[in-house]
Amino acid sequence: MARATQETECIIREGMIMKCKDYIAAYLTTLKGDFQCRETEGRLWVISPYALPDGDLVEVVVSESLGDRAKVTDLGETLRHLLNWGYDPRTTTKGRYLLGDILKRFNVQIENGQIQKRTAKSEIGQAMFDVISACVATSELIYMSRAYQPAKFVEEVSRYLDSHGVMYEPGTEVTGSTGKTYKVDFFFPRVDSKQGMLEALSPGGLGAVSRIVDHTVRMWLDIGNKKKWRGTLLDDREIEWKKVDIKILEKESDVYFWQQRRSMLAILQLT
Repeated sequence: MARATQETECIIREGMIMKCKDYIAAYLTTLKGDFQCRETEGRLWVISPYALPDGDLVEVVVSESLGDRAKVTDLGETLRHLLNWGYDPRTTTKGRYLLGDILKRFNVQIENGQIQKRTAKSEIGQAMFDVISACVATSELIYMSRAYQPAKFVEEVSRYLDSHGVMYEPGTEVTGSTGKTYKVDFFFPRVDSKQGMLEALSPGGLGAVSRIVDHTVRMWLDIGNKKKWRGTLLDDREIEWKKVDIKILEKESDVYFWQQRRSMLAILQLT
């Protein structure tokens, strides 16, 4: 009887192991399908399914050199993302400590602002995993920044649109001409006979304004579809926006102010 019980337990254990392998295989298959590649200016970009706090996907460049060496780098996009919010972890003792811990944990380095790893070509897969993981962990240091205002203004705008019956899709991913994917705050099926997009900007302090403006202008330029209506909504309750920043945004989108939002609503309600 004891032997029969042991054999039964062995069969159950083997069955669970097989199921575990199936689950892992299914997960890896899904994960593989979510990765994309693009080539620009002789660089091979690998676009991961993992997102930064603002919704942009983590992208890395993989390059091979002579011999058996290769390099994986984010080309500085992760720290640039933090700077767009007016935060640089390298400027504070705690930030430097946490950043150093991330670099040590994933065995990567920062050179000229780029998170990167040099490795043997046979280890490119591990290097990609390490750099992408380090990028995600580093980007989450933004939550230490007082300038970061997670989704509060976007939520206000969403409630305002809902209260006026405006149809929209929140947080829609749009691919630019370079192949980079952006998450636009609001997508409208129809705005004055066109499809439309709206980005809501509410920097937490004056130091973050220019960087957020630059990021938004780059996004509109990359998306670059003149057939779609593009709007930028500025939270002007505590920030006095500079004329130069407004003019730059106006070159690529219609600009509206939160305290004068009825003018934007008139456009969005056109059918």
